[in-house]
Amino acid sequence: LSASLSSFSVPQGVCLPFGSMELVLDMQEDGGARSKWQEGLETLDGLLRSGDTDKAALEKTCEDVRSLIASLDVPLDFVEQSVCSHFAAGDRLIARSSANVEDLKGMSGAGLYDSILDLEASSPASVAEGIKGVWASLYTRRAVLSRHKAGIASQSTACMAVLVQRLLPSEYSFVLHTEDPILDQGSERFVYAEVAPGQGETLASGTQGTPYRLRIEKETLLVEILAFANFSNWDATELKYTQRPEDLVSLGVTLCELGQKLEHHFGEPQDVEGALVGGQEGAEQLYLVQSRPQL
Repeated sequence: LSASLSSFSVPQGVCLPFGSMELVLDMQEDGGARSKWQEGLETLDGLLRSGDTDKAALEKTCEDVRSLIASLDVPLDFVEQSVCSHFAAGDRLIARSSANVEDLKGMSGAGLYDSILDLEASSPASVAEGIKGVWASLYTRRAVLSRHKAGIASQSTACMAVLVQRLLPSEYSFVLHTEDPILDQGSERFVYAEVAPGQGETLASGTQGTPYRLRIEKETLLVEILAFANFSNWDATELKYTQRPEDLVSLGVTLCELGQKLEHHFGEPQDVEGALVGGQEGAEQLYLVQSRPQL
């Protein structure tokens, strides 16, 4: 994809597919891990069917399932061969969620599942802990209730793949919707973008402040700045896009063009995440982290 569009790069990565967690459950020495996991999911289903969603029992069961996942013995030789060997020894990594119940048509899982940052490529144990952290995030109370509200009848339906990527030294991160999710009418004429300094988790968490917000008309590439950034852990007046709004406008044009290419390539509106990494002589390299169908 990056070769065909040639306007962005993709960070090196490895995907552990659906079923990997279940395989590890079956590999545990005590032989009972998978049964305990299934019993926990059945208990969650029973509590949800009974409407007992505000009681301590639901939180306790979620905690028990997460603790079980966290306690799994993931074979380190497997992690070394299947994941770590694909990166340089000095690389820092991020483990990202990729669930079958995340950001799909009919259900938005933005920020619902965890990404684990700053794992050591030279340490299979570090990477294994990150992978388990992503798997376990399937079973937070918020995630369980969100799936139930979306009409997913059984918690056993949820599967989690893990995308392990080289952690980018992002100067800025962005999310991009190729149809403006705010507008009630004419949304298909506009691209909507949010941009924030640092790692993408600043945007995903939504708890640290206000990102730059842009609306760009696809036909004319006219950029409207809806909001300037205001974050508690940055002096917004020192941010380059605040000091030079014309650069923010140029970025908006670039993101709009990228979004339209992705939308055309996949044949439907896209929800995109990416990063800007500083380069030589101040030039920025645009990285695409993921692109998914937009709800």
